[in-house]
Amino acid sequence: MTSTAFIMSVGPGFKELDLYSTLESCFSQSIKTDLFIYFDGVSPSNEVIKLLNNNSVVFNVADICKGLATGLNYLICQVCTIKKYEFILRIDCGDINVLSRAEKQVKFLRDRLDIDIVGSQAAIYQNSVFRNTTQHPLTSKDIMHSLKWRNPLVHPSVAFRIQLFRDGFRYDTKMMRCQDYKFWIDLVAAGFSFANIDEALIEFHRDENFMKRRSSSISRYEFIARIHAAKKLGRNSYILFGLAGLVYVFRQLPTSWINFIYSLKN
Repeated sequence: MTSTAFIMSVGPGFKELDLYSTLESCFSQSIKTDLFIYFDGVSPSNEVIKLLNNNSVVFNVADICKGLATGLNYLICQVCTIKKYEFILRIDCGDINVLSRAEKQVKFLRDRLDIDIVGSQAAIYQNSVFRNTTQHPLTSKDIMHSLKWRNPLVHPSVAFRIQLFRDGFRYDTKMMRCQDYKFWIDLVAAGFSFANIDEALIEFHRDENFMKRRSSSISRYEFIARIHAAKKLGRNSYILFGLAGLVYVFRQLPTSWINFIYSLKN
């Protein structure tokens, strides 16, 4: 009997080929895992429905798109009602799990009872071409420090102890973007501990429009999340307020400029 469930919210603009790749990486895990999917204002094809039914996937189809946070919270509530589950793992449509991902994260959480949320590094692919591997901090102390300045967790790589959700914690549904970053801040403020496994347990896939979406759609919500971090995390708050403003301005730059700046980083 499995103690582990993947959750995935699939929104407008998804590609079925990407979904198939993600599903296969969930079905092929080295330990038994279940999968719960929320289709957020989109309808899966008959072929996808057949695949999901054949693999005992629990899925829900919403007529109206209500946003990622709403979809995730729906799935979390659904999983929490089933007593056998101990761990919830995130995954996003288009990203691919390493076959041992669930096994390694479950073992980590069983071995490290002081950790509530564990992510991993990610292999970054741009238009199916490998670009680099993330180098995020590993310890709770370093992750909490890094949260003041940036998001040090790859959201589809994260595994949670289900108890924090049973205690009532949820994503903020008012945040149409940057839900994860704000959620990490709320969890840190509530006393939860984080870690990253220093291994790429997922492939994070980006297309040619990734930077454009980041620059145009998340700037307002990223600004809100950074102001939230400045208030919640306390120290250096004036610097964090200033950083929030600078990042907001950066997101307004032309996409070509942002792509060039990120290319220098990589």
